[in-house]
Amino acid sequence: MKKIFWVIFVLVLAVPIYFWSQNFSIGLPFAFLAYSFSQILALIGFILLFWQIVLTSRLKWIDRLFGLDKITAIHRISGMITYVIILLHPLSFYTFEIIQTGVIGLSLLKLVGTFAFILISIAVITVLLYKIVQFSFETWRKLHVVNYIAFFLVFYHSINLGSNVTSYVFLRWLWYIFYGLVILIILSKIAKYQKIKNNPYTITQINKLNSDVVEIKFTGKSLNLISGQFIFINFGNYWKYWEYHPFTISAATENEMTITVKAVGDFTKSINEAMVQKKVFIDGPYGKFCLPKAIKNKVVF
Repeated sequence: MKKIFWVIFVLVLAVPIYFWSQNFSIGLPFAFLAYSFSQILALIGFILLFWQIVLTSRLKWIDRLFGLDKITAIHRISGMITYVIILLHPLSFYTFEIIQTGVIGLSLLKLVGTFAFILISIAVITVLLYKIVQFSFETWRKLHVVNYIAFFLVFYHSINLGSNVTSYVFLRWLWYIFYGLVILIILSKIAKYQKIKNNPYTITQINKLNSDVVEIKFTGKSLNLISGQFIFINFGNYWKYWEYHPFTISAATENEMTITVKAVGDFTKSINEAMVQKKVFIDGPYGKFCLPKAIKNKVVF
């Protein structure tokens, strides 16, 4: 399945490159080379932005393929590559305009693209400064919403202004497919949080193991949990996705699970025994760093 995933990824990237190559010639004047490169950068940038949405959506089938920890690592690296490509797109296009006309033209569609770029820049800068500025986890998660807004703005900008997308019907339909898939991802997230709302867990015990470590036990509907996987827990409003905090499952049975929490941040330091009997909302499980249920060979730790 992993090979199929990467084959699809490469093919999706190859399609716009093929259509772009039909009008490309290395013998073009420098200004038109800059314009041509701005086209391919725009096409690849939009597709990579779509994949960033997919990678950050916590889709279970991708988690089963790679594990959410590896997906996060892929997202960080590919996210920076995506940003550089998107940055080079307007630089290449404005180079063409300045050489040809001496000025940079303005239009509504260009302003839409510029605003989308600003939003993407905010998300990237937030990631780069996360540890330096020490944003709260909730603030960091909230700012990731801009990726969805940026995607729809880039789609509008591209579908109406992109010369390749407007020229080739196949590319245009591919863009609409990306648009529809992102809508489906958003709807699936809404459905997921509705399901989470209907299946709350209850904190049954909070045991203080030492000065900064507590053990929390929960009961609720079975999620087919395995020790070593991790979950996202919301101790308040299930619709506020930025308030879901990641915790590793340290023990699990059919209807009970345990997490062990070290007080390292503002939220984990606030956990106390007064939370016993509190309803919490759980998204998960995720991750593949766990022992299989049936172990045939001996395992040494």
